[in-house]
Amino acid sequence: MRLAKCCAVGPVLLIAGCPLVQPGGTVALFFDFDAGTQNWEADVSDYGEEQEDIIDFEARIDQLPDELDTNNRGYFVTSSNRSDDLFAFLKRQVGPLQGLTPETAYTIQYTITIASKAPSGCFGIGGAPGEAVYLKAGGSSTEPEPLAPDENDFIGLSVDKGNQSTGGPAATVIGNIANGQLCDDPENAPYVSITRIGNHAEPVTTDAPGNLWLLVGTDSGYEGVTTIYFERITVVLTPVEDVE
Repeated sequence: MRLAKCCAVGPVLLIAGCPLVQPGGTVALFFDFDAGTQNWEADVSDYGEEQEDIIDFEARIDQLPDELDTNNRGYFVTSSNRSDDLFAFLKRQVGPLQGLTPETAYTIQYTITIASKAPSGCFGIGGAPGEAVYLKAGGSSTEPEPLAPDENDFIGLSVDKGNQSTGGPAATVIGNIANGQLCDDPENAPYVSITRIGNHAEPVTTDAPGNLWLLVGTDSGYEGVTTIYFERITVVLTPVEDVE
């Protein structure tokens, strides 16, 4: 069993998987996937039912790539965007155990570190493998989960995360997965750790028991394979009445 790791956030320390409740009800959560899934679940949506066998979706805790020069693990997520609109995501429910209160609106700030092998400035089918794969983060009182196929055999999502470069009530674009490296040899591009920081555009209200769902994922316009490792996620939830 791996020991929980610590991460400095301002003047305080956050321990992986442990909440920090600050004065005013602000809750800070830190997840280091070297310690395992920590109850984050992976799934995929926005594709045709007939494409289910060819999107090649996989998700698991795995060793980070050798070029990152670390023995740590991350949450490996890979998929092939056959629908030109695939959404591969992680979700996790948080609530009173983490310090949230019932029927309270919270703003949500994310700091997400991923390992990406998508160079910057490349061309690809439908869009760039880096800039056209949008990293989204948000939340909802409703569980984000794939829906049953509709009349067009399309498998959508139970919450509105927007579409590609556009966000929705449940998710906001906070960047893309382009890793800043030159597009010299895309087939053999190395993984690079990158960090994206952003605020979900809309406050999220906990349900009657005090729960809400966190949501992060990639909304892809690139019609190819996207593989990333989520390394760490820090979430700060602040009650709306405490926001200046």
